[in-house]
Amino acid sequence: MAKLIYPINEEIIPILNDLQRKFVNEDEHEYNHNMINWAHLEKYKEQDDTFPILNTFRFESEKEENVIEISEDAAFSNLRKIEVSGNSAEIHNFKANTTYYWRVNGGEAGCFKTEDVAPVFYEVDGVTNVRDAGNWKTKYGCRIKQGLLFRGGEMNIHHDITEKGIDVMRNILKIKTDLDLRGEAKQFPHSPIGEDIQFNIIPAGPYAIFMQNKETCKELFDFFADESNYPIYYHCWGGADRTGTIACLLGVALGMCEKDTLLDYEITSLSVWGERNRVSDLYQGFLAELQKYDGETFEERVMSFIYSCGITEEQLDKIRNILLDR
Repeated sequence: MAKLIYPINEEIIPILNDLQRKFVNEDEHEYNHNMINWAHLEKYKEQDDTFPILNTFRFESEKEENVIEISEDAAFSNLRKIEVSGNSAEIHNFKANTTYYWRVNGGEAGCFKTEDVAPVFYEVDGVTNVRDAGNWKTKYGCRIKQGLLFRGGEMNIHHDITEKGIDVMRNILKIKTDLDLRGEAKQFPHSPIGEDIQFNIIPAGPYAIFMQNKETCKELFDFFADESNYPIYYHCWGGADRTGTIACLLGVALGMCEKDTLLDYEITSLSVWGERNRVSDLYQGFLAELQKYDGETFEERVMSFIYSCGITEEQLDKIRNILLDR
């Protein structure tokens, strides 16, 4: 019988790496003012710092080959299995603020909790900047649900998802729909995650460009209001500009504050595709376009823009009912 050593007894394990934690805890960041061409991105570094931290699970077992089982419920009804050689394994890709149960070789179970943070990153091999849209606090006194909506970078053309990455998308994130914001994706017959994955292409621009095409905004919000599409992975090239613009608008509609939408936007700087910051011409252009809409605050102007696209309160309620933990 295997004996669990770490983690046990509701120990809280981290999911952010040191750079991510530093970024989350800073109100503002040092800006290098890299010029970004969102339509033709360039790699600014090789090191990808958007992966969650690896935690070392330790146990005692007389066997050389062991199987770790992890589940969100004590009955282990929905298993994640990791085959390991020896008595330890480095494991990541967990939800935040969640209790997990684990056991080795079907033996006695222990439990642990993950830290309560946002954003929540995932490592998907061959892809960058992947994170859950959930666990953010909202003005409605609840949080955005985890496990339903994921954002990130592309999976083909300039990046190529691997078989290992596909396994994470299918079996950990359990993606049902690939929502591609790139016009060039029309050349592909199906999603790189698999032919059985729902593949939707809604080409969009970022920042002020996005706001000038209200039909696209309406189409996207219609898409998010359809519960049958979830879990969704939506992405552009770097998961930064087109994806970031939609994440901001959707986040405000779900009740996120401006500070959190800024953090969610700027933390893309940890990816390989360069810095994103609030003082850039691109983001300032977005704010300037918002100034054309009624409201005293950022959040109010965002909502005015959303309503101007023909999006109704009934549609927004559908999205909130799907994505808010209330």
